[in-house]
This record gives sequence, C-alpha cells and structure tokens, in this order.
Amino acid sequence: MTITPYALNNGGIINTEKYSEKCPPIQSKNLVTPAFKAIVCDQCVTIKALTPDTYKQTLNLERPEDLCSPERLRRAQQLTPQERAEQVVELHKILPEAMMAKVKEWTANKPYLLAAQYPHPLEDCPAELTATRMENKWYLRALIDGVTMLSDEELFDFLKKSKGSTCVYIKVILESAVLQSQLFRHKISTQSSSHLPSSQLIQYYWMAVCPFEVLLPFLQV
Repeated sequence: MTITPYALNNGGIINTEKYSEKCPPIQSKNLVTPAFKAIVCDQCVTIKALTPDTYKQTLNLERPEDLCSPERLRRAQQLTPQERAEQVVELHKILPEAMMAKVKEWTANKPYLLAAQYPHPLEDCPAELTATRMENKWYLRALIDGVTMLSDEELFDFLKKSKGSTCVYIKVILESAVLQSQLFRHKISTQSSSHLPSSQLIQYYWMAVCPFEVLLPFLQV
C-alpha cells in the first residue's frame, strides 16, 4: 500500500489536492511513504504534509500555488492581507497538533523514532535539546539505542521540536551528569572508541519518526 500525504486528510487541515503524474509521492522499497515535511502554505493558507520529493519541487516552482487546491486558493484570495497574515500565524501555532493525528494514522499508532549521528557540526541546526541528567527521555533512548518507540506525549514533543515534520536535524547538548552516567558510558563505549569528555558534549543527530515498515530495513542491516 502506498500512503500519500493527501490520503491522511481527515480534518480538513491537510491539503487535499491529488498528486499529478509529474509529482508522484516518494516511496521506499516496500511502497510506504518514508517521511513528511510539514509546511504552512501562505498561498492557500493551509497546512500541507508533503513527501520530501514533493517539498523539493515546491522550492523550485515559479508558481508555488500550482500545488494548491483551487478551492482553497479561491478562499484564500477572499481574505484581506491582515486576515491572511493572522491565519498563517495561527496555523504555525497549531502545526504540531495538526500533524499529530496524521502521523499516528500513518504509523498505525506505533511511531518509531530512528536516530543517526551526523559526523560534523551543523550551522543553523533547526532544533536543539539539552540533557542535564540521565533519565527516560525519548531523545536519550534514541541516541543510545538508535531506535525507540514513542508515546503520544513524546511524539507531540518531537513534532514541536521538528515544527511538525517527521524528520529533523537536532543539536544535542549532553551535560556532565549524563556523560558520567554508567549506563550512558557503557552504551556509548560499545559504539565509539572516542574519548568522552567529563563536562559537556555536543553532538548532532538526524532523527526521524517512521512506521515499522520503513524501520524494518534498518533492523535487518
């Protein structure tokens, strides 16, 4: 089964325009969409969940409105500039909530979080987390084990950090209490031969929420 962003629409928030033949949804080998990029479209004033391939296409379009629903465009054109600006601001505020139900449906209520360390510092990293102690936090489980399952509260927290998208680069600041934790040092020492500092460690990760079908190839490596 192939899942497109528009197949997830059940609340009237996600754009319902169908893909054209020139804009097919990106697929993994098992035909499940691997990720969604959430954006607030200021053309049709709505939240869209786009596959990575379609999102890249929007960056190069001379007319971004070509990917908008004609009906939503007509409604947006009836707004005053002030009304449009106010609605766009409100959509940014509710973006994580709007994506929550869509991601849960996409993952069949079993969202997994995949984490991979990025080897180099990233300028203007879109998200940042600070771990001051070793505790049962989703980002600590993910960076230690590589993958973890998320509760509803954890999924919502991730979507707030990622601004509604299912994958994001995150700067993680690990303070001394975490670095000196026996569990952390044991786990990390089995993954890396590099020396761990005692005061603070800054690392960069690519993290992604995905359904089990997308996760499975990684587990089989």
